[in-house]
Amino acid sequence: MKAAIVGMLNNVSNSQNHHGGGYSRIMVRILKESIPEIKFTVNPEPNTWNEYDCLCILEGVNYKENTFNFIGGPQPEHTEKLKAVLDYKGTIKFINKSLDFSQFNKRFGLEGEFPTGKTIDFATKYGEKTKKVIIGDSHSLSVWKPGFGINRTDGRTLFGFLKDVDSLVEEWNSKYDEVVLYFGNIDLRFHLMRQENPRAATEDLFRRYIEFAKKLNNATLVNLLPVEHESRKLPGTGLYLKQPFFGTRQERADLRDAANRIMNNSGLKTIQWPDEWIDADGMKMFEYMEAKQSVHLKPKYYMFANQFVK
Repeated sequence: MKAAIVGMLNNVSNSQNHHGGGYSRIMVRILKESIPEIKFTVNPEPNTWNEYDCLCILEGVNYKENTFNFIGGPQPEHTEKLKAVLDYKGTIKFINKSLDFSQFNKRFGLEGEFPTGKTIDFATKYGEKTKKVIIGDSHSLSVWKPGFGINRTDGRTLFGFLKDVDSLVEEWNSKYDEVVLYFGNIDLRFHLMRQENPRAATEDLFRRYIEFAKKLNNATLVNLLPVEHESRKLPGTGLYLKQPFFGTRQERADLRDAANRIMNNSGLKTIQWPDEWIDADGMKMFEYMEAKQSVHLKPKYYMFANQFVK
C-alpha cells in the first residue's frame, strides 16, 4: 500500500532551520513509525496523487482548522491541488487537524463535489500506542525523539497547566509509562517578572511543577532555554500586552537559573540545554534560534535532532 503526505496550503516542510520544518519532520516520522507497512511519499506532484491508495493531508504547525492564509494570495499550485482532490479516488486522512476542501475552494470556485475524509490525531494516538509522550507548549517539538507521541498545548503557561493537573494523574498513568514535560519558557518571558516577588513566585511555581511530576510514571522535566539578547524581535502574535518580554535579560536569566536548579535537584530526570549556548549578553542564542522572528529553536538544534533531522 502506498500513501502520499501532502499539504494544501503549502507543501510539507523539510526545513532544518524553521519551526514548521521541525513539526513536519516529526509528523512524517510518526506516520512512518505508526504504520510501517505503508510506503509513504512526501510532496508528490498533484498529477500523481491517484497513484496512491491514501492521501494524508498534513498542514503546517500554525494551521488552524479551516482558516486559510494564502501568503501572496491564492496561487496556481493551489488550484492544481484542488483539481487533483476533485479527481482523487482513494482514501483521504487528515493528520491532526481537518481541512474542508469546499471551504478551501471558496477562493477558487471550482465546480464539483469534493471528497471527505477522517481526521486522526496521530501525534497523541502514537503516544498511547508506544506508552511514551511529550507534553508541553510549542517548544515541546524541540525535545521530541523517535518512539514518543507528542501532545502540544501551544501558548499554555506552566501556571495555567498546573491549575488542572490533579485530575490528569490517574488518566496519564493509565496511558503512559514515560512522560516528558516541557513548560515554563512562556512564564519566564512574560509573567514571572511581573509578580510582586519574582524569585519567590518562580520557586513556588517550579516546586509545584515537581510535586505534580513526581506523581507520574517515569517523568522527565526539560530545563528552560537560555535567555537571548533583548534585541530579538517577535511577531505581533508573539507579544503579550504588546511587549516581547518583561524584566531585563539578566533578571530573567537569574530566574531561569533558579528554575533549572530546582528541577535539576529534584531527583527527577531532566533534559538540559548545552552550557556553550550561554554567553554574556545572549547574542549567541541567535545562532540556535530561527532566523525569522520567533522564540523557537532551529530544528537542527533540537535536543535529539541527530535521530531524525537529516
